[in-house]
Amino acid sequence: MSHDDKQTATTGSLAVKPGKKRAVAQQANITRARARRFAMQAVYQHLLTGDEFAVIAPQVKAREADTDFDMFFFDDILAGISEFKDNFNTQLAPFVSRPLAQLDIVEHAILLVGAYELNNGGTPPKVAINEAIIMAKKFGADDSHKFINSVMDKLYQSLKTDY
Repeated sequence: MSHDDKQTATTGSLAVKPGKKRAVAQQANITRARARRFAMQAVYQHLLTGDEFAVIAPQVKAREADTDFDMFFFDDILAGISEFKDNFNTQLAPFVSRPLAQLDIVEHAILLVGAYELNNGGTPPKVAINEAIIMAKKFGADDSHKFINSVMDKLYQSLKTDY
């Protein structure tokens, strides 16, 4: 038994080594990024088919059952978008050069997830914007990340002045 094991056994608490704290934090970020990506895919499906999130969410969870992701964060994103989608679209509209109905569905889904995160306040704005850009690079058209960056930054600036 190592010193840490003896200490844990005698104190009854879980001791986390300093190096492991970073690993735990990184894993939490990864599980949130996956949840964000799965939520974006669910929003994409909703925009494409018109299916309700109550139908889509269990399908995503079943499909990704073997993947470690933050299900609570996933559920929060979908619940927020379900409830406030029209508000988010109203917030996004001034920063988009065409009607939202003409947006690429992937871009629209990414912007809705990003709008939720900026409005919710649970994610630092820089992280929310960066994660939206990453999703755009992975799932969007060639230069859609530039468009997403521009719209998300303008939305953030407008929300910042509203507070």
